[in-house]
Amino acid sequence: MAPDRPVASASPGRVRTARVLFVLGLVIVAALSSLVWWSIRSDPDETRFSSADRPSSSGGAADDSGGGPGRPPVLRAGRFTYRALAPLDVRQRCDDVSYGKVREWFAERPCREVIRGLFDVRADGARAAVAVSVVTMPSRSQARALKKLTDTDGTGNVSDLIRDGTVSRPGLPQVAGGKYASKTSGPRLTIVEAAFFGDTRNAALLDQITTQALRLEPKMRARR
Repeated sequence: MAPDRPVASASPGRVRTARVLFVLGLVIVAALSSLVWWSIRSDPDETRFSSADRPSSSGGAADDSGGGPGRPPVLRAGRFTYRALAPLDVRQRCDDVSYGKVREWFAERPCREVIRGLFDVRADGARAAVAVSVVTMPSRSQARALKKLTDTDGTGNVSDLIRDGTVSRPGLPQVAGGKYASKTSGPRLTIVEAAFFGDTRNAALLDQITTQALRLEPKMRARR
């Protein structure tokens, strides 16, 4: 019978080294997996879609550009880009920039602030001028009462920047009397009036542009 041969065994130092390398390999794999997952979640197109109306840490929207005090902003809402034709107009007296019964109403119930903007929107081969006014009242109930008044025909409104002559360019349509939309949010009332340049006829498109513009209210306040 052949003599028993000694069985080789790993030294304790080698075992510890192997275990350390094994654990280190698991950590590297986990780190790479996390990196791949975050790269998928951070896809640029998905971010633009999901954060179109979410304020960034600087107060604006992630998709928006330009703006700042004294500069015409470029804002987004839905699938539309709203390019300002002039810097935002900010005032503390609403009766100075309104007309009709609305002006009389403001004389007795002063607002806290009004922000007015005039935007150029181009979509589906059409071009529209869009006026947006954001009025801040002392209370929610006053904002609702103001909405009821401005929604009524023949009572006047907050003057848009075309009507009062602040912006004057060849071919600008009169948005007053065009497509209209309004919405309250707490003590604020947002008023939108829009009209196409030229003789474009697309009521459905103009309705979309007008409705989406109601979502510009927080962005305009952030850039005033």
